[in-house]
Amino acid sequence: EPRLLNEFVLYPFYRQFQLGEMVDQDKVRAELRYGVLTVYLPKVAEKQPKKIEVKVG
Repeated sequence: EPRLLNEFVLYPFYRQFQLGEMVDQDKVRAELRYGVLTVYLPKVAEKQPKKIEVKVG
């Protein structure tokens, strides 16, 4: 997975993001390990077209 942002600071800070419609907000998760915060933003599953059978005659 590519890293999009790397930051290092020695003081507490606050960061806020707006999530777009392409992010499944119910599946967002974050891990803090060895001082590294990793945030997972999974994409929303693409909606599949619904097939409807049409009978003729």
